Amino acid sequence: MHTLIVDDHLLFSAGLRMLLQATGSWGEVDCAASGAQALQQAVTRPYDLVLLDWHLGREPSGVALIGQLQQVLPQTRVVIVSGEAGPDLVRRAIDAGAVGFVPKEASPEAMIQALDIVACGGIFLPEAALAAHAARLPQASLPSRAFAPGAPSSAAKARSGSGAALTEIGAAFPDLTTRHVQVLGHIVRGLSNKEIARDLGIADGTVKQHANAIYKELGLQNRTEAVYLLARMGLRFR
Repeated sequence: MHTLIVDDHLLFSAGLRMLLQATGSWGEVDCAASGAQALQQAVTRPYDLVLLDWHLGREPSGVALIGQLQQVLPQTRVVIVSGEAGPDLVRRAIDAGAVGFVPKEASPEAMIQALDIVACGGIFLPEAALAAHAARLPQASLPSRAFAPGAPSSAAKARSGSGAALTEIGAAFPDLTTRHVQVLGHIVRGLSNKEIARDLGIADGTVKQHANAIYKELGLQNRTEAVYLLARMGLRFR
């Protein structure tokens, strides 16, 4: 496994690198101090995970950098690690293609547990962002299984150390076909229809048809709502 930390605060990135290396689970961990350096390194190494600070001192950063990284590394999971973690910013990051968002104020234990969830194919979002997103949606439009009483969110799992207890998408949504489960897993990872089509060996138009059928079945409107749903349910997409 190869991990890249992109942060212009060198003390923070060095500390996070030491933390990841101490666990022995993250393979080689590299650091980049700017978006340009990150893109340069991504060309020569197929990173599995990118931990990206949202606000970098120089461009590119934020939405633009996520998009450029995905062009170079379409299979890589991008997790935002930011000092600012308001619900609107979290949503912007997810809209851009990130599969996780961890506040910099998280404890070392919470940071590792959150990243473990992502490494297992899950999605980690701050509890406040999940609650804010749920409050915006009409309750009638939400799949009831997403808010079953007592069902722990991914954030709660990370705090309790039970991130390994992630549930597969197929088991959570038995009405989805095997192909729909595959497509949904690709969608929430931020892959484009063209990338999904290439990976699954189907036509771009077929991917779009599958996506529309999935959203209709789950009562969703788009990829971002799918990401929030999977995060809240503690589902993994591989």
